[in-house]
Amino acid sequence: MVYVQINYDETTLVKMKLESTGNYHVNFLKKVQHPDDKHLCDDTARWLPEWHEYKIDSNIITVYGARTLFSP
Repeated sequence: MVYVQINYDETTLVKMKLESTGNYHVNFLKKVQHPDDKHLCDDTARWLPEWHEYKIDSNIITVYGARTLFSP
């Protein structure tokens, strides 16, 4: 599942003129099932935002690491 979250602060910061254009800055969120809930059906399982550790390498490329679990 992928969800979109409107980021009003960044929309205002980059002056996107949302009132006249209807354009917003958004964050795309992918939700994943908690690893301990694989035996449960979708409507009773816990769904969390998918976050990964990352770092910027010497070539200024983002390298994603392990998934980090935390409650929304």
